[in-house]
Amino acid sequence: MTFETILQEKEFSLLSKDNGVFLLRKGSPSSKKILETLREHLPSCEVNVKALLLALKNEMIYPVRIGTFASRQEEGASLPSQTQTPEHTSQAQERQTAPKKHMPPATLDISPDGMLCSLSLPAGWSNLQQVLVLCAERGIVHGLRLSAVREALKTSCSGLSVQHLPIAFGTPPIAGKDGALALEIPRPDGKAVPGDRGKIENYLLYSIVPVRENERVATLLDPTPGTAGKTVRGELVLPRPGRKAIGYVGKGLAFRGRELVATRDGCLLWKGGVLSIEPLHIVTEDVQPGQSITIDAHLLVEGHVRDGAVVEARGNVEIRGSVGRADVSSLEGSVSILWGILGKGGGYIRAAEEIRAGYVDEAILEGRTVVVNEYISRSIVTARNGVKVAGKKGLIAASSVTAKAHVNANNIRVLSRGDTRIDLLGVSRSALFSEYDLLPHRIRCLQRKLLRMSETIRNSLETTQQTQPELPFDMYRRLLDVLGDTQARLLELHDLLLHLRGDASLSVSGTASPGVEVTIKGMAARIDKAWGGLHLFYHPTFQGLAVQEQSA
Repeated sequence: MTFETILQEKEFSLLSKDNGVFLLRKGSPSSKKILETLREHLPSCEVNVKALLLALKNEMIYPVRIGTFASRQEEGASLPSQTQTPEHTSQAQERQTAPKKHMPPATLDISPDGMLCSLSLPAGWSNLQQVLVLCAERGIVHGLRLSAVREALKTSCSGLSVQHLPIAFGTPPIAGKDGALALEIPRPDGKAVPGDRGKIENYLLYSIVPVRENERVATLLDPTPGTAGKTVRGELVLPRPGRKAIGYVGKGLAFRGRELVATRDGCLLWKGGVLSIEPLHIVTEDVQPGQSITIDAHLLVEGHVRDGAVVEARGNVEIRGSVGRADVSSLEGSVSILWGILGKGGGYIRAAEEIRAGYVDEAILEGRTVVVNEYISRSIVTARNGVKVAGKKGLIAASSVTAKAHVNANNIRVLSRGDTRIDLLGVSRSALFSEYDLLPHRIRCLQRKLLRMSETIRNSLETTQQTQPELPFDMYRRLLDVLGDTQARLLELHDLLLHLRGDASLSVSGTASPGVEVTIKGMAARIDKAWGGLHLFYHPTFQGLAVQEQSA
């Protein structure tokens, strides 16, 4: 038996064969339109909504069975079938004319964003087909979970009503990734290297990254468009595309296509989020006894600094060997000594920023933060922020350590009673948090100003094809410096607050031996028995010392 055409529409045709109703697509009809046509022209057709939705979803181009005729008369048969008797016919007519018991309707609620459809059923519902027809009428074509519908019907059949049960879920859009400036060289930020069980293995000590002219420093990555989502009605939800990368580049760097390259030899410097190349002086040999080096730039010593030598630089100083009984100073930057300091009672290290060293023995250190990998022994250390000796081999022994905020150590030892002293002067943690909360807003304001200014400069240069003296280049560079200083302060506060408990804290991850003298904001706390794995800190609310166990 071949197909017989029942109805032809612009976008689809309805066919019949073997008491079945078939759909033949000719365009992109909606399920709602097809259902309305079936109800108007074929009211006794029992529609398989699931098959209908599947045919529309898979865009099938051959006839697909979507329903069955309730009786042969719908196909056009003029006489009842031979098996029917007048008695059967009268019983069927009685069933059709008998009044049906009133049942409250099922309802569907679709969220305003179209991402969720929930079903409510009165008690006593059991017809899955009617629920699917309702979904089709409301245009639910995506994310329908039949298991949830069946669960709702099961609950309704048990005599309980169902209220706002989610049965269809949209697919949220995935925002595009922002463009980024992918650095080819890791930042020398002194971060801790994690070891076993989340403990610190050691710290990265280097602070200077020398670069050569035309060396690639970073690559500009494009933003991605993101992935579109879809509502339960099948409507596309456009994602937020990624934003273009904004690279704040200072002196000595330039973009060549998508690559950021150095335009001169020097030292790659991170100032907050601002990159620049600054002059670098390199000493390839040891600094000999009695030799004095004074540099108005950054300084890299590839050898050792011997006893009696003097080294001073305005910028960062990195010594890749060791330092003996010598003076090493950085007026505006950091000092990094990759081996260590064997001061022999006369080593003196000063820095405006951090001091980083492999070990410290018989020396005097003064800086904003002091970071040591192995040990501080028989030394005097003063830090405006904190001292970190929390690596795997970290030890403070027979030394005087003074800091404003925190001292973090793995172990603290006493060689003779009273020769190890920790003095914490204290800060206002709440004031630091207040400043920390304000800085991101200030950074965003500076970034917006710089963006507007850079657009003004670029448009003017594209128009005139030459540098105009009235363009705000100097103002742009000053704002760039302010942005770098603000971002650097934000990073400093983040590190400080990460290691600080209360207004001043001593944290020992290993053990502290008896006899260590501790003073926190003027309050003495002598250690009379070995303890460890604890934070000892000043609690600003109770105005006293408190102890907290370190998390595993």
